[in-house]
Amino acid sequence: MGLREMFQGLAVQMLTVGGIFDNGPITATYVSGTPGASADYDPDTGTVTEHSTSYAIQGVIDKPEYKAIDNVNVFPDDRWLYVAGETFRQAGLTTRWKPDDRVAFPDGSTWNVVRIHTDPVGAAIIIEMRNP
Repeated sequence: MGLREMFQGLAVQMLTVGGIFDNGPITATYVSGTPGASADYDPDTGTVTEHSTSYAIQGVIDKPEYKAIDNVNVFPDDRWLYVAGETFRQAGLTTRWKPDDRVAFPDGSTWNVVRIHTDPVGAAIIIEMRNP
């Protein structure tokens, strides 16, 4: 086992439910797609069908302590969601995101994705989120 695989395995153990921490990681839903703009309206039934894709992910929420990262402002209410790179990819996601991507949590809150980045070996994915 190489160093890369070791770090990726450790990230899975730390950032998924049932891993090292019993109560730390939470399950959230990553929603990719534009709400409203990518929807179809059926005038006969009056229903709106959204065209978005949802992915179940597990991770740990953190609050950044910086005011700017790579010249991008970080607001006091911003949050980060750390997700194991392996489970992120298994869910069908990539580190590319669209401006309207969001993360929905079990408590009913939905956060907008500001950007996504990873470490050099892809062990952990960091989703930077902002409450709308």
